[in-house]
Amino acid sequence: MEGWLEKNKDTLQDDLTSLMRSSTISILSTVFAPPVPSHADAEEERNDVGEVYSVPRVTKVAAKMGLKAGWAFDICIENEQGRAWDFTKLDARSRAARRVIEDKPLVLIGSPPCTDWSTIMKLNWNKMNPDEQAERRRIAKEHLAFCVELHRIQIANGRYFLHKHPNAATSWHEDMMKQLCNESGVITTMADQCAYGLV
Repeated sequence: MEGWLEKNKDTLQDDLTSLMRSSTISILSTVFAPPVPSHADAEEERNDVGEVYSVPRVTKVAAKMGLKAGWAFDICIENEQGRAWDFTKLDARSRAARRVIEDKPLVLIGSPPCTDWSTIMKLNWNKMNPDEQAERRRIAKEHLAFCVELHRIQIANGRYFLHKHPNAATSWHEDMMKQLCNESGVITTMADQCAYGLV
């Protein structure tokens, strides 16, 4: 029986679609989100570099190096809905992951917050109550895990990533980071920030 599926497929009315997109239930608003324009299939339109957890830095100077700049997602930047890219929110993480999948940046630069992974935090943890400590550590791991997830999307699709964290950051001792660093083709290196004016 040919054409049965098309013939019997229910039409999704525009007003229902709009309602779902404005839903406060993140999974509904994500699933029904309008398609993100993507030119990734055209090689000349593909972005060479994208950034997460950063205002435009590398993307800002990409053109000077003959590269095609992509987007930069950060808490200080608004998305298409006028909301900040707050990656503590599932909706923001889902949208960013979707953009990485659809836009296919050649190189993805991830620099999740390193505050709670820094060595200086050893002076501060004991000044916090256990609940505050636990919540800060939970959020720090959530950010790190999301960044690793995006890096793995890049690996799975034969593209590149750069993960930036201080060499002394305790994040490198997390199992998720050890496993990422042990992936075939992943290289770890250390650079002096002062050499690049990052002080």
